[in-house]
Amino acid sequence: MSAHARARGLRRRGAPGGGGHRPPPLLAKLHTVKHTSFRIFGELEELCDPPEEQYADRQLFEDQYYRLVSTARQLVTSHDASINHGQSGSATSSNPALVKVLDKKGNQHDARLLLDNGSTANFISQDLCSKLGLSSRATHSTVSEERACEDHFLSTTYRNEEGRFVVSMPLKEDPNKLGDSYFMAKSRFSSLERRFQRDPIYKQRYIEFIDEYEKLGHMTKNTTKVSSNQGNVNYYLPHHGIIRESSTTTKLRTVFDASAATTSGLSLNDIQMVGPTVQDDLLSILIRFRQHRFVISGDIEKMYRAIEINSNQRSLQQILFRSDTSQPIQIYTLNSVTYGTASAPYLATKCLSTLASNASNITVKNSILRDFYVDDYLSGGATIEDVIKQSQEVISILSSAKFNLRKFQSNNLEILQAVTNNNVDHNNMLHLSESKINNEPSRTLGLHWICDSDVLAFTINIENKEKMPLKRPTVPVPMLDLSDKMALSMFNL
Repeated sequence: MSAHARARGLRRRGAPGGGGHRPPPLLAKLHTVKHTSFRIFGELEELCDPPEEQYADRQLFEDQYYRLVSTARQLVTSHDASINHGQSGSATSSNPALVKVLDKKGNQHDARLLLDNGSTANFISQDLCSKLGLSSRATHSTVSEERACEDHFLSTTYRNEEGRFVVSMPLKEDPNKLGDSYFMAKSRFSSLERRFQRDPIYKQRYIEFIDEYEKLGHMTKNTTKVSSNQGNVNYYLPHHGIIRESSTTTKLRTVFDASAATTSGLSLNDIQMVGPTVQDDLLSILIRFRQHRFVISGDIEKMYRAIEINSNQRSLQQILFRSDTSQPIQIYTLNSVTYGTASAPYLATKCLSTLASNASNITVKNSILRDFYVDDYLSGGATIEDVIKQSQEVISILSSAKFNLRKFQSNNLEILQAVTNNNVDHNNMLHLSESKINNEPSRTLGLHWICDSDVLAFTINIENKEKMPLKRPTVPVPMLDLSDKMALSMFNL
């Protein structure tokens, strides 16, 4: 069964029923924080559980993170942090590392990090740093690559007669280094067809998705043979479907595998630049979202596919498909930014941030820059009128680039009626996910915003088993999963 474990907390500031309740000192100081100056720690789910005594250390750090994270990141990045590894001098999965950090008043604090197994005494693994939201010292190649990616975007991106963005994938290697990928893609498609035979419903949803893709002009059937695409390198993307029963619009979403290696050992993703991070992390956006008295959320319909890929690169985005085994396999070319390619998140979010320059109102400009997490819009204001005006301007600016902001939710009915044309998400629960930026559809925060009651909630799945043979009492896995997320309870203001 599914259960909602609501995070403890107060009502939103100024919301009905608040009763003038005075927040604790920790929350009272939250409004003075400059939220763009730091990044919050990322997911910790995949880390091994530390010994019991270490929970207090980590919880203490979570209570202070908004004061210390910025300093900790700077110290770790510059290698000025003092890291103590314990008496043995070797890092193991159970030994914490102490990072000395300073707050704005110059007071020193200890931040405890866990080193993964196999690390040396002077090395924190990239995997751990990634999960904690920390970055190791950037090499010159990384910095120059990000700069090159930005320069490439500025020099190659334009808007067509419809107003759509037309972009080019930022490549760091010559596409001619790619080998053959046709037979690899054909083999993967044969596996997909075998699943079609086992699951007719899956097959029908897949065909509907592909048909819509073609009807919307997001892909085109090739009229030439495989070997006759003169002057361009061909790359064939394997693909598979992800079932999303919770979706109110698309139950199946096709994901394209641009990491599939060709005969040369390189894939399309291997020759692409990923690009720098454009938007704030999701938790930083949530902090700002929870400070507004009146809020609104929405998402951009098919955001990636609203952006076209330059025609001279489309041969790198080809797929194989047929709806029936009695037909010959057809080759299609994808015309838009494709989910699963390494540069897709950067290209999409960079196009969105570029639109902010069209806003004459600084509040609207900041809303486009700071209130989007990929295609999810989480914004608000102090008054109903402010939210309505801001939202209408954001909708107008986005529509000029064929970005359709839709599926609106709000904690106020008047706002919904003013900014929507029956384009309301009648599901009162918004799922908040960190998966979009990483092209990983399975990784989520497990966090929801319930707009009717205006609270954040955790969703956990608990299996009902009458007989569970256990040698000793255990804590259910969902409860352990919640332990890393309870720091989010402070957002229910």
